Amino acid sequence: VDFYIAQGDPDRVEKAELLTNEEAAKWQELQERDTAKKPVQTEDGMVCPICGSKAVPWSRFCDECGQRWWEKED
Repeated sequence: VDFYIAQGDPDRVEKAELLTNEEAAKWQELQERDTAKKPVQTEDGMVCPICGSKAVPWSRFCDECGQRWWEKED
């Protein structure tokens, strides 16, 4: 609620719902997973920075944990 008040959006304040600690932690985990992170270069190739599974070059997400990866800049 404080975020919406600070943003000055009264419609969103009225529709805001309180989350349990568990719901808030899950929301934060999902938001963090959707924040793009660059795969890590190792001797064996690129791996996910979160779980360490092998990164597939054409994929935008980790097959194991669902982490979003940075896309190559042209």
